[in-house]
Amino acid sequence: MLVLLAGVVLCRTYWVGQQTAYAASAGGQSVQTLALPRARGDFYDRTGRRLTGLSPRYYALCLPGDAGYTALFPYVPYAEQGLLYERRNLASPFLIQVDRDLTAQGITTCTVPQHFGGSTAAHLLGYLDSEGRGVSGLEKAYDDLLTASGDARTVTCFMTAQGRLLTDTSPLVAVETPGTGQGVRLTLDADLQRACEGLATLYLPRGCIVVMDTATGEVLASVSMPSFDPQNIAASIAANDTSLLNRPLRAFSAGSVFKVVLAAAAYESGLDWYTHDCTGEVEVAGQTYRCALGRAHGVVNLRGALEQSCNTYFIELGRLLGAQRIRKMAETLGFGTATQLAPGLQGASGTLPDAAALENPGELATFSFGQGALTVTPLQITAMMNTVANGGVYRTPAFVQGIVDADGTLTGQTRAADTRTVFDAATARVLRSMLASVVSEGIGSEAQPKTGTAGGKTGTAQTGQYDENGEELLNYWFSGFYPAALQAGADKGKQYALPLECVPQMMFINKTLLQKEHIRIPDNDWTWDEFYSLCEQLTRDTDGDGIVDQFGVYDYGWEEALVANGCSLFSEDGQHCLLNQSAQESAVQFARKIYQLNAGTDLSEKTFDEGRVAFRPMLFSE
Repeated sequence: MLVLLAGVVLCRTYWVGQQTAYAASAGGQSVQTLALPRARGDFYDRTGRRLTGLSPRYYALCLPGDAGYTALFPYVPYAEQGLLYERRNLASPFLIQVDRDLTAQGITTCTVPQHFGGSTAAHLLGYLDSEGRGVSGLEKAYDDLLTASGDARTVTCFMTAQGRLLTDTSPLVAVETPGTGQGVRLTLDADLQRACEGLATLYLPRGCIVVMDTATGEVLASVSMPSFDPQNIAASIAANDTSLLNRPLRAFSAGSVFKVVLAAAAYESGLDWYTHDCTGEVEVAGQTYRCALGRAHGVVNLRGALEQSCNTYFIELGRLLGAQRIRKMAETLGFGTATQLAPGLQGASGTLPDAAALENPGELATFSFGQGALTVTPLQITAMMNTVANGGVYRTPAFVQGIVDADGTLTGQTRAADTRTVFDAATARVLRSMLASVVSEGIGSEAQPKTGTAGGKTGTAQTGQYDENGEELLNYWFSGFYPAALQAGADKGKQYALPLECVPQMMFINKTLLQKEHIRIPDNDWTWDEFYSLCEQLTRDTDGDGIVDQFGVYDYGWEEALVANGCSLFSEDGQHCLLNQSAQESAVQFARKIYQLNAGTDLSEKTFDEGRVAFRPMLFSE
């Protein structure tokens, strides 16, 4: 028995000695190096304000042992608490996200900018995968640049064999690879972007908003609804609510908003004179096409057809123009071509029916009022309307100004501005006037601003798709322009021209016509009777065909008459209409007399431009 016991004691003594030797051979310490998440480069708005990286993330160093677990648990986000629990018994330190800086509590904490702090411009910017790499939008387009922007940092700990920091040492935070500090400056205006997003949240459950700077073609706001949380993509995928679609860049059926293309082609082709008697429907190749609600618009010219969005007018105008001229105008305005936003990122090209397809009369008819095979993107429509507002000059939409360095300095533009003249300034001026009438007199009246003037075009496009109740899904459009006061004639903080709302109105006098008719005008202070007498003398049939072809005045309506009579339509507080007062009544009656003097003829810009009109109210800028 004693021998046996002695043998056990000897074995136990030998095992303990072996463990001590093992510990000694381990050197009693180790070096542990941990990698911090790398800060991603940011996006900035046009003024240099950050759109990403607006808030910090904190990473705390957790040392082995229950003390580290207990100290950190109250500050670890709920989603990370399971990870903290799993790692609590590790023999090596690790980093974990916390909700605040714990340095004051003696816990090593490092700060890394949180890339996404909200959903501003979510569709345009895009989102990241689980490894922090861009997989959509501008995040994908500039992924390499943004990934290399932040410093690659490490936290190094000198540990004892028991998993504690060596005495008189502290964790060392170091930069392993310096980042470039680069980011991307966009054309967006952060304030306008957020304002549009707020409006869309209230009034636009599904759709999009695009705002463009007329002078440059730069996109100031781009909103798609429904939106999504770039930090929770799984929720949008599960909801299957199309929230990941960037609608401004997707192609949809256009509808009547495309009629602007035909209006431009008509003026460029000299067909702006065309007048049509709308009965509410027209037959083409055995197929009947109707205006909305089957409404008959009567005799309409191009202005009236735009105001009332008369389908039959544009079908007949399309016949006159022919497919080739319509397609050429559409192509020059950017339809059928993908819009390049950034490297590897572009908007859809849409579908522009080819010449062979448009040889079919029915295809040409539907194409002429924006239906059929035609599809367009909201961005393309915005660029088209911008061409009208910009004097006939097309500017390729831009979303990116360029790359910025660490201090926010723009190091170079991403591309030169692409511009081309689509139609002349005179055509653009007439189109602007017509589109302003759509808002002030036509079916676009809901876009009438409280102050100033606006122009635009509505559209309702059939899609051929139906909901669960069997009702067809329709695409509703409005695209327009607004000449904001004072900003309209400003550039880089200096005023070069007065905007529309601030420009004085003057009476243009065709002295050549007056001299030909041997008519002398009063020097100043005309009375209404004198003005009417002059117009009466000038308005006549000059070639004896029984049709009045020379006129005294064009574009003189009740608004001009009110101003001339020194009165206004509403009281100063805007609460009362003053039409029942004698001065206002006289002005309206005078405007009616002028209209009747013109034999009810709906004069056009062409009549005026041909010199067959003696007087016309014009803005000083015109």
